[in-house]
Amino acid sequence: VIWTQVAEGVQELVEEYEQREKWAEVAPLRINALMLTPDRGPESYRVEQLKDESIAKMITMSEKNERPGPDETDKEVKAATYQWKNLGIIEGVLYRKFAQENERVNQYVVPRHERAEILRQAHETPLSGHFGQKKTLEKLRTRFYWPMMKKDTEEFIKSGFDTRHVIKL
Repeated sequence: VIWTQVAEGVQELVEEYEQREKWAEVAPLRINALMLTPDRGPESYRVEQLKDESIAKMITMSEKNERPGPDETDKEVKAATYQWKNLGIIEGVLYRKFAQENERVNQYVVPRHERAEILRQAHETPLSGHFGQKKTLEKLRTRFYWPMMKKDTEEFIKSGFDTRHVIKL
């Protein structure tokens, strides 16, 4: 009887894990902590991503199961090469799969034109004032990714929080 209960408990855990995995694979994008527009659906995120030449190229390559070659000239696509196995498309939107504290997170790949606002929001919070470089990057990584995000965050903090010097639009 005890072994039956243990087996049933293990089966429940496996089913719960599989449900979480399925949800993580097909969950529509919702940016909770840092929100540009509260009710955007996946199609509007894709439209924004396609406005960015580098991300549009990554989406096209990903959809064709291609990888950037050694002669890639786009700096962001080249930088994303190291993360290529973690990039994927869910509901038409490009994400990076990221493991954080025993949790898998689908990070929205942020287009260039949205980065300054996301950096600003991640850095400034009403209750705690300005975060430093490490905390800002940690907060960003809960939902977002872009090639060279760490470098952009460092420059943003060093610049005195002036996004004009960090993100070249």
